[in-house]
Amino acid sequence: MRAERIEPVRRILCVFPRYTSSFGTFEHAYPLTDGVQAFMPPQGLLLIAAYLPANWLVRFIDENIRPATTDDFEWAEAVFVSGMHIQRPQMNEICQRVVRLSPCRGTRRRDR
Repeated sequence: MRAERIEPVRRILCVFPRYTSSFGTFEHAYPLTDGVQAFMPPQGLLLIAAYLPANWLVRFIDENIRPATTDDFEWAEAVFVSGMHIQRPQMNEICQRVVRLSPCRGTRRRDR
C-alpha cells in the first residue's frame, strides 16, 4: 500500500507598498483617466505569486488601492513584500506591522 503525498496548503499574502506622493507618480492626473488608481502595476510580486504552487492560497494587496488590514495579516502564514528603493520606508512599515501581529513575537530574532 502506498501512502499518498499530501501537499501542504499555505496562505500567502503579497503586499505592494504605497508610493510616496511625488511628481513622478502622476497621482494628480488620475482623475483625468477612467478608473486609474495607481501608477504602476507591481509586476515583481505578481511574478512571484505566479510561481507559487497552484494549491497555495494567495491574496494580493496593492496599498496604493487600499491598505492591508489586521485581518489580512492574521489570515496569512507568510507575507511577501516587494517594491522599489523609494518605497523602502513603506516596506519597513509593513514588516513592522507583521512583526507586531506575529503569533511568535516571543521568539528571539536577530536585531539589525
